[in-house]
Amino acid sequence: MNRVLAAPLLRAAALLAVAGVAACSNAEDTAATVGGDDAPASTAEVVGAEMAVADLPTLRPGVWRMVNTTEGGDVETLRQCIGADQSLEIPEGTSADCLPKINRVRGGFRIESRCTTDGVTGMFNMTMTGDFETRTRSELEIGMGVEGQPLNVAKQTSEGVWEGPCPAGQEPGLMEDEE
Repeated sequence: MNRVLAAPLLRAAALLAVAGVAACSNAEDTAATVGGDDAPASTAEVVGAEMAVADLPTLRPGVWRMVNTTEGGDVETLRQCIGADQSLEIPEGTSADCLPKINRVRGGFRIESRCTTDGVTGMFNMTMTGDFETRTRSELEIGMGVEGQPLNVAKQTSEGVWEGPCPAGQEPGLMEDEE
């Protein structure tokens, strides 16, 4: 296994994705509904509708294996024990224009956040889909740059699979890396 990722932030972002961590998005895709065009369109089901943290899907407690692949082809496998009482953590912005927004997408949610402070711009986008009981898929983009320059963006795709209950005595958190 290659333990070196293209950007160190990607590993942290993958851990956030595995733990069900969310951030933000814009609501431009409002025509479709989860379940197809003929499905009932309640506010909670409308793709593009804003979501509250309480409405986010949660991962089934237990061991989750994440296979993370960078756009350069580097692969890393992580295992994490997700506890039944683990709550979602939402990154907090420092001003109103930095607050992350969460929007529904078909089969999950999308987070987008972009902030500029002291001439440095940071960006975090994540789309997470799946049934959240046995499988998830996350597409991550993390970028940074200085004013007047393009952002340096790193991308990663993560596939998550529930493996079973956490071993007896295992505290929630990152487990050993796979070889």
